[in-house]
Amino acid sequence: MESGLSLRGSRPGSQGIEEIEDACDLALTEWGLMRRRAPFLFAIREALNNADAANRRGGHPNAFLEVRLICSEEAVIAEIPDFGSGLPPQWRETLLNQDMGELLCKERGRGLLFMDKLCDELDSARDSSGLHVVILKVRRMTDA
Repeated sequence: MESGLSLRGSRPGSQGIEEIEDACDLALTEWGLMRRRAPFLFAIREALNNADAANRRGGHPNAFLEVRLICSEEAVIAEIPDFGSGLPPQWRETLLNQDMGELLCKERGRGLLFMDKLCDELDSARDSSGLHVVILKVRRMTDA
């Protein structure tokens, strides 16, 4: 049995992030994602912040942010679309070579590493409308 919903802020840009995060928290609680909920919410927030920055860089500073949540018996997936050009080339290799100690002292550049460490899977794709989408996945079987 699979269920899903699309959560969109009522205010554009970063102003809607907290509202979307609260709605995600409610949905994840209803779906029974307990132990992994807080780390997954943190990863979603990071993806929303990155989406907002990508929208601004892409000429869409007032775009409304959105999270598409999909829940199945095996996993919960969050898809966060943006108007950006996508993740940089070799982003996976860059993640493997990053040092958390060095990144903690930097002002930017930690989001992907956090998302990667807090989720079971991190990916990037284009949706049917051509938007870049960051895809976060946590397996439910490890949530017991």
